[in-house]
Amino acid sequence: MPRPAVAYAVVLVMVLLMVAVTGCNDRQRPAASGGDGATASAASAEVSKPAEPSANKPAGTESKADQSSLSGAAGALAQAAKENKHLILLAWGEDDETTKRAKANMREAAKTLSGKALFCELDVNNPDESEFVTEYRVSSAPMPLTLVFAPNGVVVDAHVQKAVNAEALVASFVSPKLAEVLKLLQDQKLVLLCVQGDETKYNSESMAAARDVVADEQAAGQIVAIRVDPGDEGVADLVKKLNVPDTKTEAAIHILVPPGTVAGVVEGATSKQALWDAIGKAVSSCSSGGCGPSGCG
Repeated sequence: MPRPAVAYAVVLVMVLLMVAVTGCNDRQRPAASGGDGATASAASAEVSKPAEPSANKPAGTESKADQSSLSGAAGALAQAAKENKHLILLAWGEDDETTKRAKANMREAAKTLSGKALFCELDVNNPDESEFVTEYRVSSAPMPLTLVFAPNGVVVDAHVQKAVNAEALVASFVSPKLAEVLKLLQDQKLVLLCVQGDETKYNSESMAAARDVVADEQAAGQIVAIRVDPGDEGVADLVKKLNVPDTKTEAAIHILVPPGTVAGVVEGATSKQALWDAIGKAVSSCSSGGCGPSGCG
């Protein structure tokens, strides 16, 4: 898949999964375009100057290499990954009233959220950022556009034509597990989300089936199994998006297909062949548009 298409899929996956991870018809929803060239923000008032200090360092402590790495959106993403922080990117085209409010809110948010996120602004008309703008197709989105990137580089939320405050930005942050799943979907992987805890039955049978499918030559490295404990507070956001009941008594495998659809669920004890059958049915149904609120099939 060409890199620009993959980048666009980042935002598409985010929009679909964050709204509701249900039917395949969600694939047709318009996606806010992804992040684009930007300059890193300081925790102080200025956000748009490339040479300003990063949000997590006192003024005057950055090296030249640090300043260079934060001179554009790609560098800001790399720095956020290095520091294991989210990146808040504000893309704008015209300095209208909404954009001015959005910038002011960004500066205020940077003062309190610098420990969790880096901030940057992006003028989509800046020729130095044209490659990033093209890769994420930001210029075609309504402005201003605030994109929230997880530390692994995947877009996890988008705020269109809004002046977003710190509270809304915090609500956009995701757990490492949800970010991991979104990244896999962005990379066009099929995800077997193995939902099981200490009290659920058939854990070993369910996990063995998932691992056997992943290891099968037919999977061709395009299927990944991820275990999730619904009782783990660290994955509460992912469990909520999948509407996993708190009272689940049996292990379950949620079949997630790009860009972010629950295409089927296999509950209880299962086998490699039974899981393959479920995957085939789910993917076939999704391809033909036969999905609904309960999944595909």
